[in-house]
Amino acid sequence: MNLNYWKSLKAFDKLYLIVLLLVPATLFFYKENVNSISIILLSVIWLFNKEKHLYRLPDLKSLVVFIVFFTFTLYGLVISENKDYALKIIQRYLPFLIFPLVFNTIRHREIDYDYVKIGFITFTIIGSIYCQVNNLIYWSWVNSFSTNDFSFFQYFTHHWFTYGELTKSIDLQPSFFSLYIILASIFLIEFTIDKKVKKGITLSMLLYLTVFIIQLSSKIGVLAYVLLLVYYFFKIDFKIKRQFKVIIFLFFAICVSVFLFKSRFSDRIVELVDVFKVSNDPGDNSDNVKKLRVYALRAFAEQPIEKIIFGQGTGDSQKYLDDYYEKNLINEDTEKEVIWKLKGLHYHNQFVQVFADTGVFGFICLILLFYYLFKENKKKGHYLFLVACLLFFLADSMLIRHKALVFFVFFNLIYITDKNRNETFIHNN
Repeated sequence: MNLNYWKSLKAFDKLYLIVLLLVPATLFFYKENVNSISIILLSVIWLFNKEKHLYRLPDLKSLVVFIVFFTFTLYGLVISENKDYALKIIQRYLPFLIFPLVFNTIRHREIDYDYVKIGFITFTIIGSIYCQVNNLIYWSWVNSFSTNDFSFFQYFTHHWFTYGELTKSIDLQPSFFSLYIILASIFLIEFTIDKKVKKGITLSMLLYLTVFIIQLSSKIGVLAYVLLLVYYFFKIDFKIKRQFKVIIFLFFAICVSVFLFKSRFSDRIVELVDVFKVSNDPGDNSDNVKKLRVYALRAFAEQPIEKIIFGQGTGDSQKYLDDYYEKNLINEDTEKEVIWKLKGLHYHNQFVQVFADTGVFGFICLILLFYYLFKENKKKGHYLFLVACLLFFLADSMLIRHKALVFFVFFNLIYITDKNRNETFIHNN
């Protein structure tokens, strides 16, 4: 951090910036309660700030859009049969209320949000290194037994050391970590374009993050990351002819493809293909393990029409799914492993998840939220981040996990607040 910039900040602004940095930093802690503490600290700062006010129309829009979406979880509470569980979910959704209030009602034109972005890049790198160190210790321990001798290549490709095993030490789902890496890469590349970071540093970090995201083996993560790098590769002027760009691209594409299909990722692709080979036989338990997401979507479509329109209630959609699995997929011959994997299995699609919980109205609010975010973004980086979020929302129920929900709300508001701050500065000058 620039020392002169730090000295120029008032005491309250210094505290505010430190707590802002704590929010993304604590996403990499094993216990999500640590992240909740940072959000509580941010709320306390908001409460004790004496200059809370909405000072521009864009801030009011941002506040309303996020809070309206949060309001529909309250609607889901009203129609829910399990109020206690619904209240727990609403507690998880509180960042949709807290972050808009904090970002939109505190005037902090002195805060340079680039430091939050730099902080997040740093935390992502440190978090991935921490995972690698723990994973290497595990790999060494496994190899200490005479019956196992996994090579260094297998460390990056074998299912014992990839996907969920890799991020177990910080209790972060691999697909979510992939989205973190995508945003960190966007920040890195944008800083390099603006000549705030040297190209050599960016290239070395991107190479490391590329290896790590492949090792994570998240299908949607690898797809979104590759699309991101391809976009920037052809968009940025490297002062080389376009045909050479194509040759370089093809070379790296072949290298990455060979590595991918010799790794756990190839098994994950096979699983994806198997998912869409749907059997009509409920007793086909050997297939059910790989096709559960299709059965979840089928369960949604088979609800009574009034439940589709008005929703099951916040949290109640999971009980409906569990009952559906029990009735249609589980019998006396079902293997225990299948029953275990069915327990608590959600829709793996955030749009369907919201539709199931709060009906048509909640679904429309989520669509409007994305519409607003796309409409408000002024930076290419924010647009690419939103596209990545949209892909992940289609592939998983992102908002049912604290570390994904906080990440989504926090960084979208960082982008919007930074844009409004710059516009206010230009207007006042």
